[in-house]
Amino acid sequence: MFKKLAISKRFSLILLIIFLITLPTITTVMYYFFRENAVREVADKALLTLNSMESVRKYVGKELRPAVSKDQQGKFLLEGMSGFYILRKVAYNLQEVQPYYRYKQASTNPLAQENKADPFEETLLMKFQENLAVKELTGLRTEGRVPLYYIARPVVADRPECMNCHSTVETAPKEQVERYGTTSGYNYVMNSVVGSNIIYVPASVPINIATRSTIMVAIVFSLLFFMLFIVINVLIRKSIIRPIENFVKVADQVSKSKFDNKFEVDTDDELKTLADSFTRLKTSIVMMMDMMKKKDK
Repeated sequence: MFKKLAISKRFSLILLIIFLITLPTITTVMYYFFRENAVREVADKALLTLNSMESVRKYVGKELRPAVSKDQQGKFLLEGMSGFYILRKVAYNLQEVQPYYRYKQASTNPLAQENKADPFEETLLMKFQENLAVKELTGLRTEGRVPLYYIARPVVADRPECMNCHSTVETAPKEQVERYGTTSGYNYVMNSVVGSNIIYVPASVPINIATRSTIMVAIVFSLLFFMLFIVINVLIRKSIIRPIENFVKVADQVSKSKFDNKFEVDTDDELKTLADSFTRLKTSIVMMMDMMKKKDK
C-alpha cells in the first residue's frame, strides 16, 4: 500500500511517522528533566525554610529569651521565651502564605501534643538518637495518597536554658506547667536528641510543575513541527514534485510523437541531470525518426 501512494503523500506519511516517534521521546526526556529540576527547586526552598526556622530557634535561645527574662522578674513569658512555642506560631503563620509547606517540631516527649511524633517521625528520631553524627535526613514519605518530600534535622538539648524548662516538673516554670501540664515534655537529658525539625513539601508540587512544563513543550513542539511540515511540503512540491510531474507530462507527449515541450528545471542538482538526460533521449528519438523518414523516401 505504501508503494502505491503518490510521492507527496508518501513523504507526508514519513514526516508524520517521525512526529509520532519523536513526540513521545521528547516529552519523556523533558518530563524527567523538568521533574528533577522542580524537585531540586522545591528542595532548595524547603531547605531555605528549614534554615530560617532554625535561625529563629537560635535567636530565641541566644537573644530573645535572655532579653525578655530580664524584664519579667522571674516570671516565664511563654510567648517570648519558649523556642518551641514561638517556632510553632511562626510555622502556622508561614503555612498561611506557603500552604504547600508544613513545618513540625516532632518529638516523642513534647510539651504541646501537636508536636507529638507519628510512627514515621519516630523512626527518624531513632536514627538521630542512634547516631549523633547524622545531621540531616531527606526523602519521601506517603501520607494517605499524597507523597511528601521531607527534610529533617535533629534538635539537641545543648543549652542549660533547655534544662530549666524540660528537666523536671519541679524546676519547670509554673506558667509552663499550668498551660501544658506535667505528663509530657520533661526529663530531657543534656546533649541528647529530644526532637526533630521537619519540613514537608507535597511531592505533587514538582510533579505538577513538570507536567505543566511538559505539556507546554509538547504543544510548542507540535505547532513548530506542523509549521515546518507545511513549509517542507510546499518546498518539496515546488522543487521536486512539480518538476517530476512535468517530466511525466513531457515524456507522455514524447511517446505520442509530440516533441515541442522541453524537460526544464530551475535547479542545478540531480533533477537537472535527469532533465538533461531526458532531453538527450528526446533528441535521439527525434534524430532517429528523421533518419527513418529519410530512408523511407
